[in-house]
Amino acid sequence: MPIRPLVLATNALGWAYPIKTSGRLPLYQPDALTAPVHERDIAAVVVAALLGNDGTTGLLTGPARISQRDQAHAIADVTGRDIAVDELTAAAALAQFARFMPPVEAEAVVRFLDDAAAGNSPATDTVEGILGRPALGFDVWAADHAADFAVS
Repeated sequence: MPIRPLVLATNALGWAYPIKTSGRLPLYQPDALTAPVHERDIAAVVVAALLGNDGTTGLLTGPARISQRDQAHAIADVTGRDIAVDELTAAAALAQFARFMPPVEAEAVVRFLDDAAAGNSPATDTVEGILGRPALGFDVWAADHAADFAVS
């Protein structure tokens, strides 16, 4: 059975370095709405699939759409740090993403964020339908990962 998470909450771990070193976070389309899914929910859905749940084919998302800016605020709340968001242009975002991935993938990320900014990134109830409980929100993910963003 295919397990199809849309936006992984763990992608925000890529923000740890700039948050820890400068308290600033460069983001492209910071107000684009997505519904990041917690890795615990993905794991629970995988277990359900392995145990024979035939309903594990839907798109996995978190419970609600949240902007990247609000994700940064959630991280700020659990770390007690101010996090300033610096909005990147598309060209600057492409350059930044291309440092970590092939250019074609960087372009796909920019297109995805443009689509999300246009309202085209859904939140589904697939996790709740499979697990019988609501998906974990980004606030829970941020609390679970607060140490990853803390200055040591």
